Amino acid sequence: MNYELRNFVTKLLVLVILIFCVVPLRCEKIKTKKYPFIDWNVSHTIEKAKVEYVLDGDTVRITDGRVIRLLGVNAPEVAHPIHSKLCGESGGEEAKSYATGELLGKKVILVVGKKNTKDIYGRTLGLIFYNDENGDQKCFNWELIKTGHGEVYIFSDDRLCVEDVWGEK
Repeated sequence: MNYELRNFVTKLLVLVILIFCVVPLRCEKIKTKKYPFIDWNVSHTIEKAKVEYVLDGDTVRITDGRVIRLLGVNAPEVAHPIHSKLCGESGGEEAKSYATGELLGKKVILVVGKKNTKDIYGRTLGLIFYNDENGDQKCFNWELIKTGHGEVYIFSDDRLCVEDVWGEK
């Protein structure tokens, strides 16, 4: 093989390795030191997902069909006529609109504790990380509280959320 061809093949191989190895890892990385309100020592899984539907401010559906209920936060309810809830709570539509604007159609990182994975309705309990319009990584659960679209809502088995600092603004 001549020198130019070998050089071209080497560069192409390096490019392919970068595209398939380095870029996906960058998307899955969470800057854990940025989030002291999360106990990263709690056993958990991390996976990529895409939000396909926002049910309300604290509940979304991802493309694999799972419904994700956000840990550590409670947003006002919207009307759910199918569940006999004809009227929503004050702020419910605003919280849903905020969640829609921040998450709908976006690739996110989902963090789920290995012990406390589902609520009584079968929804997966988790933390959602996303990149905002400036490309800054954010924890959506925390952002709901910071922006006033949700309130702190921690159960004793919500081990990922550090109760003493969760929701501090």
